[in-house]
Amino acid sequence: MKNESNIKYDEKAKRYKVRLPWKLEARELKDNREIVCAEKRFTRLRKRFQKNPHLFLEYREVLQNYLKQGIIELVPDSDSDSNNVTFYLPHREVIRKDRPSSQLRIVYDASSHDANSPSLNSCLHIGPNLYPEIFDILLRFRLNAVAFTADMKQAFLQIMLNEEDRDGTKFLLSNDPFDESQLPSVYRFTKVLFGKSSSPFLLSATIKHHLKKYLEKYTDTVNFLNENIYVDDIIGSQPFVNQALTITLEATKIFEDASISLHKWQTNSKFLHKAWQDKGVISDENPHFETFEKDNLPYRVLEERKSLFDISKYSKLEKVLRITAWQKQFIKMLKKSNVLHGPLTSEELSEAERFWIQVEQEKFFPEELKSLKDNKIEKESPLYNYMPYLDENGLIRLGGRLEFCNLSINEKHPLILPKNSWLTTLYAENIIKILSQSIVQNFIAKERIIWENAIERSPWWGGFYELLVRSVKESLHKILGKALLSFEEMTTILTEIEAVLNLRPLSYVYEENDEPRPLTPYAFFKLWTKSTNISCYVCGDPRKCFYKIISFKKKEIPTVTPKTTVAYRKKQYLLDLRTAHSVKNPETHPELKVGDVVLIEKNTKNKLLWKLGKIERTLPGRDNKTRCYELKTSGGLLKRTVEHLYPLEL
Repeated sequence: MKNESNIKYDEKAKRYKVRLPWKLEARELKDNREIVCAEKRFTRLRKRFQKNPHLFLEYREVLQNYLKQGIIELVPDSDSDSNNVTFYLPHREVIRKDRPSSQLRIVYDASSHDANSPSLNSCLHIGPNLYPEIFDILLRFRLNAVAFTADMKQAFLQIMLNEEDRDGTKFLLSNDPFDESQLPSVYRFTKVLFGKSSSPFLLSATIKHHLKKYLEKYTDTVNFLNENIYVDDIIGSQPFVNQALTITLEATKIFEDASISLHKWQTNSKFLHKAWQDKGVISDENPHFETFEKDNLPYRVLEERKSLFDISKYSKLEKVLRITAWQKQFIKMLKKSNVLHGPLTSEELSEAERFWIQVEQEKFFPEELKSLKDNKIEKESPLYNYMPYLDENGLIRLGGRLEFCNLSINEKHPLILPKNSWLTTLYAENIIKILSQSIVQNFIAKERIIWENAIERSPWWGGFYELLVRSVKESLHKILGKALLSFEEMTTILTEIEAVLNLRPLSYVYEENDEPRPLTPYAFFKLWTKSTNISCYVCGDPRKCFYKIISFKKKEIPTVTPKTTVAYRKKQYLLDLRTAHSVKNPETHPELKVGDVVLIEKNTKNKLLWKLGKIERTLPGRDNKTRCYELKTSGGLLKRTVEHLYPLEL
C-alpha cells in the first residue's frame, strides 16, 4: 500500500474499507482448497468434531455470531468462477478455560502453504511500523499525575475488507461433521483478519488516516492520540483532571465516527473516574475496590510456617541474604523504639544465612532434626554415614574425627545442605562465580603488566633467585624431614630460614685496628639491639626437640653507615661482582637462525626419541645476543635455550 488511496470511507456502513497490500508474487498464490484445507487440515478438524460433538456446537455458535455481526459471509455458488486471488485459511480452536466467558476462540493460519506454493502472509506486504516506541509511551504515561488507559473494542474487525480481496480469506466449515458425503460450506471474511501479517499496518494506517480529519477541530486530542496509541490500546496521562476528561470525551467522539468504540477505561484518579460516570463514558456496573467492604474481602489464615519470600525466584545468593537481613532488621525495628541505621553488618548477613540454612534443613530433614535433638540418628536416614550432630544454633553439621584439629568450625564440621534445595544451587553458583572471577588478570591488564616467563628446562637463566629457592628448599628438607606443620608453624619456620639466609656474608668490611667483619644483607636495613636466638620447633617429630640454628650478639655485626656502605659499594663490592661474573673460557655455541631444523634435547639418552623442531623466532637478551629460540614442533610452539638444541646437517 503505497498511499492512502486504498483507504476508503463507506458512508452507508460508517466504516473504513481497505485493500490488502499484495506483493507481485500474489499471482503465484494458488487455490489451495484441494491441497491443504480439504485433504489435510479440514479433515483433521472434522475428526475432532466427530469425537467431541460439543466442540462442534461451540464452534458453530462462534461463527454464527460472526455472521450476525457481518464479520464473515457465506460465499454463494455463483462466485466459484471469480478471477480474484483465492486462498483457503486453515483454522482450529483455542480453548481458554481460565476465562469466565468466550472460552473458545478460532485461530486462522495465514502462514499455511504447500511445499510448492507460497502462503497468504508471504504474498502480503507487512508494511512499515507506524506505532510510536513503547519506551516513549511509558515515559509519557509516567510523566503526569493523572494517568488513564482505554482499549478499542474489536478494532481489527471494525475495518471492512474490499470485495476484490475477500476471496483470499475463505475457509471451510462442515454443516454436519458426521455426514462426510456432504460438501462443506464456504465462508470468507468481510473485515480485516487479525491473523494476517499485514493487519497491524492496516489498522494503524486507517487510524492515522481517520485522525487527520479531526486535526483542526481537536488538535490537542489528535496529537495526543498519535503519540499514545499502540495497536488498539490508548495509554497516556495529563497534568490535570479537566484536561484528561476533555481528551477522553473528544477521543470517544472521534472513534465513534469510525464505528470503533472505546471501552475498559482505567485511571488512577477518583475525580476523573467520577467525571467519566457523570458523562456516561463508563457505567457503574463494575464495582471498584473503594466500594468493597473490608469484612467481605476474602482472606485465608496460614496454618503453617511460611518463608519470608520464595528464594527460587532469585539467582544470586548475596541478594537473597541481603533482602532477608533487611527484612529482619525491619522486624526488629518494629519491636523496639530505636531505629536501626547504617548498612548491613556481617553479623546480620550471617544471621540471614543461618536462617535460610535452618529453613531448608527443616524442609528436607525434619525427621533427622527430631532424632538429633535426642543425640541419635536412624540407620535408614541418608545422613547416617555422615555422623551428623546439632550445633549451638540448631543446625545439622557433619561429624568426624577432626574435633581437636587446629581448623575453624566450618572446616572441621561443615553444614549439611540438601542436594535438591535451591539454596544449595545458589551456594554452588556463588562459589563458581568467585573461582571464575578474573581479578588478578584484570589488574595485570589495567596496570599494563607483561609476564616474562622463564625458559623451560633452563634454571640457570634465573641463577640468582634459583639459588635462593634452592637454599630455602634445602633448609626445609633438613629441618622438617617428614613433619606435618600447621600454617602458623610453617610461617614461623620460613621466617627463621629467611633470617638465616640474610645473615650469610656478602663480603667483609675491613676496619682499622680490628679484624675484618662480615657484611650481610641485614646490615643494610636492620640493626639488632639485643641478642637474638633463632630456633624452631618441629611439630609432629617424635623426638620433639628444638633446632637451634644460630645465636649472635649486636657486637658481632659491623658498624655500617650509609656513608661507609656507598664507599664500599664503589670500591670493592662492584669490583668483586665483576670478577665473579667474568668467564675466562666462554663456551661457544653454534649460531642458529630462523628456519633451521634442530634436534630438541630430552631426558632420554636415545637421540632417536628426540623431537625435531623448526626455529620460528629468536629471543635476544639484553646484550643483543641470542641464547633462546622459539620452536615449532608437532605438538605446538615451545621455547628452549641454545644448550638444548642441536642443529641438523641438511
